[in-house]
Amino acid sequence: MNKLFTLAAIASLMMISVPSNAHAEKTTAVVDLVKIITQSKAGTGIKKQLLEKKAEYQKTVTQKEADLKSKEKDLLNKKKLTKEDVFNKEAAAFKEEVASTKTFVHNLLVSLEKAQTDSMQKVSDKTIEIIKELAAKNKYSLVVRRSVVVYLEDSIDITDVVLEELNKKLPSVKISF
Repeated sequence: MNKLFTLAAIASLMMISVPSNAHAEKTTAVVDLVKIITQSKAGTGIKKQLLEKKAEYQKTVTQKEADLKSKEKDLLNKKKLTKEDVFNKEAAAFKEEVASTKTFVHNLLVSLEKAQTDSMQKVSDKTIEIIKELAAKNKYSLVVRRSVVVYLEDSIDITDVVLEELNKKLPSVKISF
């Protein structure tokens, strides 16, 4: 009797662990957000715009640095030829210009960072919208990032589908600097 009960229990457990057709549907999907950001038309367009603006900013900063070095050299040359009080005023004005330039450069960097954050947020928002649409359509109860998954079946990776939809729905993002 005890053996019969044990066999019945084992058979019941085996039946529970075997998925039925109703549970065989995929309810989980995985998406590689890094791939989507780096390979989407919008993501690559953002990167290109940022690099162009950074090069423009770098050119401006390099010119300002060269101007400051030239002014510093002139100021040091004047030191022995100018009265102390006049030199001190010019040195104070130069220090103020250096501080102003540092603030200017800082503001450029902040502007670049904000532009990147804002534009990437647009891509992220649209990506999430697409993922939600796909989840509803395909009855996914869970969609996780690829970066947190150790192993997955290729059939549950929806990255390429999301990427294709994103390229259709958001082919570009114009960055405001």
